[in-house]
Amino acid sequence: MSAGFPLGAHALSRTVHEIAVRAGVLAKFGKEEPHLDLAERFVLHDKVVNYRDALTYQENAERLRHEPFREDTIVELKKEHDEVIGRFGPAFGSPYGWAAGLPGLPFPEEANLRALERLAELDHFRSIYNWSSHYVHADAKAMRISLVERGGNHAVLTNATNAQLADPGQNTLIGVFRVFISMVTSAHPFAFYDMLLCKSLQEMLDKACQIYVDAEFAVREAEERFQAELAERGMRFDVALGEVPLDSGALTGD
Repeated sequence: MSAGFPLGAHALSRTVHEIAVRAGVLAKFGKEEPHLDLAERFVLHDKVVNYRDALTYQENAERLRHEPFREDTIVELKKEHDEVIGRFGPAFGSPYGWAAGLPGLPFPEEANLRALERLAELDHFRSIYNWSSHYVHADAKAMRISLVERGGNHAVLTNATNAQLADPGQNTLIGVFRVFISMVTSAHPFAFYDMLLCKSLQEMLDKACQIYVDAEFAVREAEERFQAELAERGMRFDVALGEVPLDSGALTGD
């Protein structure tokens, strides 16, 4: 398994899941009445997000020592914002307003990613998404689940590693596959060769996920052999100090 960064791997897994959810919703509802404009709504929602981002930037530009937007720029962005709100209604102004009105979404309350997951039938990945989110948001649990033991000492895993990449690697591949499936099935008609392609990719996905698992076990076994070889020389590999005598205490003072 090639070296990677745990945070980056989990961040990628999390991002791909969000993309897969949006792609799933667009593919599922954007082909039929009354939601044929769903893809257009998704693209035009940029005008809502862009205006609100501009207001936040404008509010903090001076403290950031950045040049603020010109007033006419803000006026133009507000005009574009108001135009799409006027076209699609007030609910379009919410963070997931492009999906407002889809069956099953909370209304008039704001929709959220969890609701979109249910629509895309990907809500069973919520626990995996939460797990990756701990790494991304650096909360207290992130420190605990990033803790590794090597040679009798413990450290938080922050640098490049060839361990603990199987889960985020698999989840990223699965997410990319689901995005592809959504793209293929959103087109008309769904041809026979499309089905063959999807089936072939499914088999490749299964094999790739198994390779991740095999590599994870191979890394663990290699570590055990490495520590055993050092032990024969009366040494161990400490996560903080490198090679040290086998009977030396850890930094914790044991």
